[in-house]
Amino acid sequence: MHLFAPFIHHLESIVAHGGYAVIFITSILEGLPLIGSVVPGHTIIILAGFMAKIGVLSLPAVLMLGGFGAILGDGIAFCLGRKYGFGFLERVSRYLSIRESHIEKAKQLVAKHTGKAIIFGRFNPLTRTLMPFIVGASGGHAGKFWLYDIIAGVSWAVSSVLIGYVFGAGYHAAAGVMGKFVLAGFIIALIMIWAYSFINKRWHVFVKYDLFTLGLMLVSLYVSFKMIQDTVSAHSFMEQLDLAVNVWMSAHAAPAGSLMTGIMSFITNALSPVTFALLGIIATGIYFLKRNYKDFAFLILSLGGTMGWIGFIKELVMRVRPEGGATLYSDFSFPSLHAGMAAFGCVALIYVCFIHIKNHHAREAAIAAAVIISFLVPLSRLYLNVHWLSDVVAGYAIGVLWTTLMVLFVKYMAAILRLEKRLEEKGD
Repeated sequence: MHLFAPFIHHLESIVAHGGYAVIFITSILEGLPLIGSVVPGHTIIILAGFMAKIGVLSLPAVLMLGGFGAILGDGIAFCLGRKYGFGFLERVSRYLSIRESHIEKAKQLVAKHTGKAIIFGRFNPLTRTLMPFIVGASGGHAGKFWLYDIIAGVSWAVSSVLIGYVFGAGYHAAAGVMGKFVLAGFIIALIMIWAYSFINKRWHVFVKYDLFTLGLMLVSLYVSFKMIQDTVSAHSFMEQLDLAVNVWMSAHAAPAGSLMTGIMSFITNALSPVTFALLGIIATGIYFLKRNYKDFAFLILSLGGTMGWIGFIKELVMRVRPEGGATLYSDFSFPSLHAGMAAFGCVALIYVCFIHIKNHHAREAAIAAAVIISFLVPLSRLYLNVHWLSDVVAGYAIGVLWTTLMVLFVKYMAAILRLEKRLEEKGD
C-alpha cells in the first residue's frame, strides 16, 4: 500500500550519498563533446553548493569531486581530440547546434592563446564542451594542457559551488518570510521561464498558445507548493478553511441513500483514478499502433508522472482523512489522487483531441465540458467527506502542473528529433 515509504524514510541518506556520485559523473560528462552539451553539469555544481549550505552535503567533498570530475572530463576530451581530430567534431557539430564559425574561432584562440583558451573556455557554456577536444585535435602540448586545465577546473568548481553556497545563505532568510516550499516553487518557476525562453530562441519550438500552457503551468506550480507549505505548517489559512468546508459539507450533505449522495458516489466511482488510468493505457496503445509516438509519449509520461508524484507526496506528508467519510480508505489524504487524475484527464483530452477541432464553437464547448466534468470529481470527494479542501486543490494543481509540463517537454523533444532527421537527410 505504501510504495514510497521505504524511499522516503531514507530520503536524506539517498540524496546525500547519491548526490556525490551525481556531482562527480556530471562534472566528467560536461567536458565531453556531444554528451556535455545536454548534461547540466554547471547547474548541478551550483545546486551542490546550495545543498552544502543547508547541510545535506559536505562542502569539501563537493569542491573536491566537482573539481576532480571537471579535470578528468577535460582530460578525456583532450585524448579524444588527439585520437580523432577535427573530423569527428565536424561530423557531430550538427547535433550540438554549434556553427562552424564558433569552431573556427575556437581554433584560432587555441592557436594564439592556448592557456587563455583553456581557462576562459571552461567558464563559457558554448566552449566548455569543445575547448579540451580542440586543444587535443590541434596537437597541443600535454604538459601545458594539464597545467592550465587544472587551474581552470579548480577555479570553475570553486566559483560555481560558492555561487550555490551564497544563494543557500540567502535562501534561509527568504524562506523565513515566504516559506521553504513557496520559495522553492518560485525558484523552479524562474528556471522554467528561463528554459522556455532559451529553448524558443534557439530552436523556435513553441507557438503563441504555448504561452497559455506555460502560464497555466506556473499558476498550478504556485498553488501546488503553497498547498504543501500550508499542510506542513503548524498554523495556516488553509487549515481553518479545510475545517470550515468540512463542517459545512457535513451539515448540508444529504443522508446516505438520497439521490444527491447517489449522484456524487457515481461520479467519484465512475471517474476514479482506475478509470482514468485504464483509459490512458488504452489510448497510449492506440497511439502506439498508429505510430503517433508524440501523443504516446505524452500520455505515458503524464499518466505515470501524475500518479507517481501524488503517491510520493502522500507518503511524504502522511495526512489523515476526515472522520465520518462515506467510504473508508487506508491510504493518506493529501493530495487527492482522484482530483489529480481528473486534472490529467482534462488536460490530456484538451491537448490531444479538443484543440484539433476546427469549428471554434464546438472546440470551446468541448473544452468547457471537460473542465466542468473534471471539477465535479474533487467536488464529489468533498461532498462525501473523504478529503479536505486543500487535498483536492493540491491534487488538481499537481495534475495540471505535471501534464502541462509534459505538453511542453514532449513538444520540445519532438521538434529536436525532427530537426535531427532533417539534418541527417541533408547530410545524406
